[in-house]
Amino acid sequence: FATPFWRNALILAGLAVVAYKYAPEPGDNVYLTRWIAMYTTPAEQWLELGAKNTAQKEVVAENTRLTVSAKSPPVHRYRYPQSFEQASPFLVGVGTQADLSDLVVKSK
Repeated sequence: FATPFWRNALILAGLAVVAYKYAPEPGDNVYLTRWIAMYTTPAEQWLELGAKNTAQKEVVAENTRLTVSAKSPPVHRYRYPQSFEQASPFLVGVGTQADLSDLVVKSK
């Protein structure tokens, strides 16, 4: 027990006993607690940030739901689209034919 290791171990043990005996009691008035509280964010600010984040996530979820549920408009493809263009413009009674002047025939 005469080696420097045991000597240092006894000195550290003595320092630990003295530090424990003279250390301040736990509470809010301790300098270490005040120092930590000075550099931490208050709980109210964390609650406010959490509520703001939740509101933003709700907006993103609504936009995602809108995008995912979107469908393209139905396109009616006819088997013989040339039939629109082969009708005779003559001998057509008034009001018996629809106006097809703006009709665009789409091919595959």
